[in-house]
Amino acid sequence: MRGMRPFVGVAVATLLFAGCGDDTGPADTAGALSVRDVWARPTAPGAPTAAFYFAVENTGTQADRLLGATSSACLSTMVHRSTVDDGVTSMEPTSAEELTLEPQGRLAFEPGGLHVMCLGLVTPLTEGADIDLRLTFEMAGGVDVTAAVEDR
Repeated sequence: MRGMRPFVGVAVATLLFAGCGDDTGPADTAGALSVRDVWARPTAPGAPTAAFYFAVENTGTQADRLLGATSSACLSTMVHRSTVDDGVTSMEPTSAEELTLEPQGRLAFEPGGLHVMCLGLVTPLTEGADIDLRLTFEMAGGVDVTAAVEDR
C-alpha cells in the first residue's frame, strides 16, 4: 500500500492517558472496558476506505489489549496510526504496546492518530447511518459497538 512504512520503535506517548476530554453518549461495555463515542466520517461514492474512531477506557485492575476489529461494512480492517513527516501524511502499523490498555487507562482513536482502517468499503458511509463494528480484545473478547456516521 502506498505510503506504508514499517513501524520503527514504540512511541512513548501511546495515547494512553487518564481523565482527558469528556466523552458523550452511552458506553458499550465488556467487563472492565468501556467504549464511547464510536464514529466514522461520511465517504464519497466509490471510496475504497473509511476510518473508525472511538475511545476505550479500562476501569479494571488488569491490562487488556486491542487485537483487531471487524465490520460488515468492510472486507477487512487494520489498526493504523496516521503520522505526518515533512508535510506528508502516511499510515503506520501499530505495535502491541500502543494498543494495550493499562488498568485505569484510556486509549483514544482519533483523526490524525490511531484509527481502525476499513479496507474494501462495501458501500459508502452516509451521514446519519449506523455501522456495526466489533472490537476484539485479548481479555474482554469481542465488544460489539455501533459507529455513528457523522461529518465532524
